[in-house]
Amino acid sequence: MVNPDALQLLRDAEADWPGRAEEWARSEEWLGLLFERSATAMCVVSPKGEFMLVNPALCRMLDRPASELIGMRWQEVTHPDDVQADLEHVERAFATDTGGFRMLKRFIRADGGIVWGDLATSYICDDAGTIRNWVSQIIDVSERVAVQEELAWQATHDVLTGLPNRAAIFAHLDRRTEGPATSAQAVLFIDVDNFKTVNDAFGHATGDRIIVEVSRVLQSELPPDGLVGRMGGDEFLVILNSCPDTAAAVEVGQRMLARVRDMSPLTTGEHVHRISLSIGITLRRDGDSPDEVVAQADAAMYEAKQTGRDRVVARLI
Repeated sequence: MVNPDALQLLRDAEADWPGRAEEWARSEEWLGLLFERSATAMCVVSPKGEFMLVNPALCRMLDRPASELIGMRWQEVTHPDDVQADLEHVERAFATDTGGFRMLKRFIRADGGIVWGDLATSYICDDAGTIRNWVSQIIDVSERVAVQEELAWQATHDVLTGLPNRAAIFAHLDRRTEGPATSAQAVLFIDVDNFKTVNDAFGHATGDRIIVEVSRVLQSELPPDGLVGRMGGDEFLVILNSCPDTAAAVEVGQRMLARVRDMSPLTTGEHVHRISLSIGITLRRDGDSPDEVVAQADAAMYEAKQTGRDRVVARLI
């Protein structure tokens, strides 16, 4: 027996059909305008991954006309390093019946530039459960990502020289602690001699310039697998990750001393100030903590200062 209430609903719908048809038509027109005029990039993608519909916002974001995008596969405008992650999201969304997914990914503009996009995608299925298409919205978050990357960089780098900072140096030493050492690691603690005199006599701008020049010298003499960072002030730390013995580390330190001696001297009146370094070296043993090895190199550096500066002193733990 047919439910009387359901039958009445059918009759009401039939009687109101002309009005509803007009309403649906207006809704479709409104949705079309929303798609075309939205400031958010939008697209419809086929099950094969081809763009079926794209709105002007997406065309502007990718700097490509709709005629070029239609028929292209989404992989063609996705950064190669993000394609696999996108595919995994697609498979996981369908396998878990979540209806879609969201991810941060890189898109490629026509000129090869990168656009970071916050992608939200949903799939639409037919009655048999087969995916008919994917509908996506993409928000350009390139500026936000750039700010985040800059903040992350500043957290691990010295702003003046661009070198790794103290936190990054110790993180590098910590990673060596966690795994077995395959070769010896040498640590060079470096201090610019009489740097306070430079600042007092020539000003902080000149002091900053000296720090930058010294940092460049240290980098130029660094072996391929080495690391140089700024501890702060006029102190630097050099890590030689594959150092056969103390003599090899001393040789690197001596080259750095010689290069700094060749830097142009500073003059004020009749006074000439030449830049020099004091370098303390220690060879790290298995199990030595970052604090221990840095403290030993620091002690060796102070010994270099006490015995005349402009020299290298090596110390074994």
